[in-house]
Amino acid sequence: MSDNPYESPKAALRPRKTIWRAYRDRLDYFEKRLANGPTWFVECYGKRVAVLSECKYVDMFWYRYRVTPLADNEEERRIVLSRDFWDPDTAIKEKYAFVNCDTEIPANYVLLGGRQSYSAPFVMARGLWGPMKYTLRHWDRIALCVRRLLQGRVGAKRQPPSVANSARVA
Repeated sequence: MSDNPYESPKAALRPRKTIWRAYRDRLDYFEKRLANGPTWFVECYGKRVAVLSECKYVDMFWYRYRVTPLADNEEERRIVLSRDFWDPDTAIKEKYAFVNCDTEIPANYVLLGGRQSYSAPFVMARGLWGPMKYTLRHWDRIALCVRRLLQGRVGAKRQPPSVANSARVA
């Protein structure tokens, strides 16, 4: 038991997060973030209507995001995927809010690419740079490379010699 009188008895029974488990979570975050780019919620008048994911670099400062509607209603999904919804000429600045999925911090200065840059279900935007949960350091890059190499070795299943030989013959 802990000497802290304000700590609940259940807190003492919970397993503590070890340094290695915390670092594994950190590396998982970086693998997800570096593979897919940042993910954003799109809020319209305070209601979350879509998720922007699969960030791809297109041109200087411009990125393409996949739009995934969150609405269950087919009509709302159609509206979110329409060109008019993403048109910056008709959009009111207070209408949209882009919130980072990891940190829940909104982006301040987002520019949408306009009607001509929208092709369902993708939209072009710039200014969606939010703070990361962790800072990527040099040793994190090294750990990610080593982890990727080890996962390739461990993930590859070894076949019995008879199966491997029959595959070579065929």
